[in-house]
Order: sequence, then structure tokens, then C-alpha cells
Amino acid sequence: MKNQAKQLLVILALLAGIPLAGAQTLIPLWSFTDGHDGAYPVSAGLMQAGDGNLYGTTQAGGTNGYGAVFRITTTGVLTPLYSFTGGNDGANPFAGLVQANDGNLYGTASTGGAYNVGTVFELDFSPPALNVSSFGNQSVLFWPAWANNYVLQGTTNLASTNWATVSNAVMVIAVTVTNSSPGQFFRLANP
Repeated sequence: MKNQAKQLLVILALLAGIPLAGAQTLIPLWSFTDGHDGAYPVSAGLMQAGDGNLYGTTQAGGTNGYGAVFRITTTGVLTPLYSFTGGNDGANPFAGLVQANDGNLYGTASTGGAYNVGTVFELDFSPPALNVSSFGNQSVLFWPAWANNYVLQGTTNLASTNWATVSNAVMVIAVTVTNSSPGQFFRLANP
């Protein structure tokens, strides 16, 4: 009887808008748009990978409408990492991800694949490729948008351990440099 009375008081307090002791503040970090970011995140929730970011999947949305894999920071910066095509890669993931000892993420998709009954997939966390396009005395160095947490570093001596950050601005994925002598060497680093 005492438990029922407590439950009734809690319900009445909630209906009356009275805050309960110990109530917490919920801060929305991202609202899905059913676009490239995905739609209907799976009930398995998020997993935190070794890089400190949170990773998850959506059942729908993404570029092709068959679901997506995404990364989100604890400050709410979401980056779509992969959009399922509904073909051999799978479609509509209904489960979360795990990070294996090799550093890659693994998950399952409920449909698609060779027999249209689902897939097990691996999302490779290999370092991003650094691409270069030269125009006269300038070069544009660029890398994939998903690698926005990497910074561009440069040196004039490959034997050096002293690499200087060329740009550490948030969300930079391309930098223009002037070709000079002596030669310059560049790399992407994940700080």
C-alpha cells in the first residue's frame, strides 16, 4: 500500500509539473534530418571508440535511404561515415557497433547482402588519404570530410621528428600551400 501511495504522489507531481528531487537536465546533441545524417537511430544506442568519439547506426536515411553509420562528438558535431546502398553492403542496420582489437568498427545490417537477408560489415578506420592537386606555384592538399579531426602537419626534412601543424582549425579538410624550395613534406595526424 505504501508503494502505491508513493507511485501516486510521483504521478501527481509529474502531472502538476513539480520537479522531482535529483532530476537531471537533458541536452539534445543532434536531431536527425532523414538526410545524409540518417534517420531512426537504432535502439542499441551509441558506443564510445578508442578515439573518444561516439559511434552509432541509423535504420534509414543516409545518402541512399538504407541507413547510415555516423560519428558524433560529445559536443554534438555529427559526421556521417557511411551510407548503405541496399546492395551487397547491406541495408537497414538494427544493431549497434563494436570496436575490435584491430581498431575497426563492426556491425550488422538486417537486409541486403548477396541473399537480401542481411550482412556483417566492417568499417575500416585506416588513416585517411592525403590528396594533392598542383596549380602553378600552389598546391591544394585535401582529405576526406570524415577525417575532420585530423590536422595537417608539415616539415622540410623527412628525417626530422619535428613536424609543425600547418592548420589546426576545426573542420578543415583542405589547405592551399605555396610551392617553395626546399621541398615540403606533409602528413595528416590525429592529435
